[in-house]
Amino acid sequence: MPRHPGQEDITPENKGKLCALLERNVAIANIAEELNLSISQIYRWKRKFAEDENAFANGRKGVCGRKRSLSENDVNNVLNVIRERPFSSIRAIQERLHLNCCRQTIWRAMTKANYKCRRPAHKIDYDNDN
Repeated sequence: MPRHPGQEDITPENKGKLCALLERNVAIANIAEELNLSISQIYRWKRKFAEDENAFANGRKGVCGRKRSLSENDVNNVLNVIRERPFSSIRAIQERLHLNCCRQTIWRAMTKANYKCRRPAHKIDYDNDN
């Protein structure tokens, strides 16, 4: 969402135009007016392009640098427990492995490893008529 009324977010087409205009050394104010972007956006993209020429193609990096709460070893241990006891609860897995993370983190690791639903199927009780 644009920060100022009348200004737009940068699109892939505008990124290409911005790159070409920056390489031709067009004034920042002229670029902002032509592409209908704020001057701060132009400077931000100019700085990103100076740091990495593939910045326009890459977009976001997707990694924040934050330490993972579950290590690869912990994830493997969770998956091993699930293989041993497929219908155990997430809380039981958390207590058994002494994991210091929330249950949602364990659930996310399971779904990433394609363990979707671990509940047994509901069985219908048949009476003597059936």
